[in-house]
Amino acid sequence: MKRLIYLALILGCFSAPAFAAWTLTNDAQTTAPAVTFSSVLTNPSIIIAVCRARFSNSNTGASDSAGNVYVDIGLGGYDTGIGTLNRSFLRVVIANNTHTTANDVITCDNDDGTTWASATEFTGGGSFVDGVGPATGLIAAGGGANALVFPSFSTCNNGDLIFAIFLPVAGSSFTAGTSPVVYTLTPAPIVILINEYAIQVTHGSIAPTLGYSGGSVLWGGVAFALSS
Repeated sequence: MKRLIYLALILGCFSAPAFAAWTLTNDAQTTAPAVTFSSVLTNPSIIIAVCRARFSNSNTGASDSAGNVYVDIGLGGYDTGIGTLNRSFLRVVIANNTHTTANDVITCDNDDGTTWASATEFTGGGSFVDGVGPATGLIAAGGGANALVFPSFSTCNNGDLIFAIFLPVAGSSFTAGTSPVVYTLTPAPIVILINEYAIQVTHGSIAPTLGYSGGSVLWGGVAFALSS
């Protein structure tokens, strides 16, 4: 799978096998290195794990109690530019789940004790990474709808799942973006980051957005696309 991910990032567009019908089935986040799903895993499904840490060397991957293997989306321990004390490093990994485990525990590596975890399960799609859009140390001047805007990135396949992860150091009352597609916030209470997702019906350039209330905000994050 690592070769597939890296080739997609380096070589550009080629067709994925099928148009996916994505459904979110589990979501959780916590200020601890391990997070537990409340619903039984669905076989097959895709699990997205986001590990947030203070230092890059403490953010090397994830595992789970079901025995799934997690693969990096291609960014490694990515510095979002919001400051080390804010746990600025993200590592995003995905797994092709083949289990029906209850209370699956997803654990991020935690070498220095600073790591927090988030995990989301989707059915109906695949783990082909069809584009990545990192955001580093950006500043939004003020709140409002779609006030936080990722740098745009391109996808190659229709029906991609767009998953966006935002780390703002201020702001409140966060609302899902509505441009260029309508996003949905993941259902778990916001504890360590703000996740949203959407289906991009027609492939091409995309720049995920998020709304918030408040004044100037420093923020960073990672957005990416998954295809079947």
